Amino acid sequence: MQNQNFINNKMQYSFMVEKKRLVSDRFASVLRETSFLGDALKLKMEEYLLTVNISHFIATISGVVLTVSLGKMTTSEFTTLPPIVKFGIVSIVAASLATIVVTLLTVEPVFKKDRDSNTFDYGNKLTELSRKDYIETIRKNLEKKENMISSYGHELHKLDMTILHRFKMIKSAIAMFLVGIILGGMLIIVSTFI
Repeated sequence: MQNQNFINNKMQYSFMVEKKRLVSDRFASVLRETSFLGDALKLKMEEYLLTVNISHFIATISGVVLTVSLGKMTTSEFTTLPPIVKFGIVSIVAASLATIVVTLLTVEPVFKKDRDSNTFDYGNKLTELSRKDYIETIRKNLEKKENMISSYGHELHKLDMTILHRFKMIKSAIAMFLVGIILGGMLIIVSTFI
């Protein structure tokens, strides 16, 4: 009888230990996934901010070049310059203006009409909810692992697409600026040999 109680106690203890280990493993798994998704989202947000900073830098450089070029165009000696030099200065002005426009379009916020009300994206339908419904929706997403993964996945995909688009726009802006500066500079240099 005593052996039987000892065996039953040992089995119950083993069962409790196993159950506790499973709960602990499940909790650790959710914690790892949440941490991974949070870190990935943070990295994407940093890349997003990088595109904004690069765009501002390019717009600033283009603005300075535009100001200097327009200053040269407004002087009385501009009319006496050879046509090739005028064309060089005009190409620099045009490239600077185009670059500024493209970089401003790059950082323009995008609001989509087909937003999902269960995600945490910027400017989404969650902000249209009452405070109570807002908190309840967040609680629902955090309680259900699949909702949370879906929400993070949605955000990561959307950020990736936005970042890719912005880097392409930045690359186009830089290319336009360089072409205009090189063309204008070459025309001005060639004019000195003519």
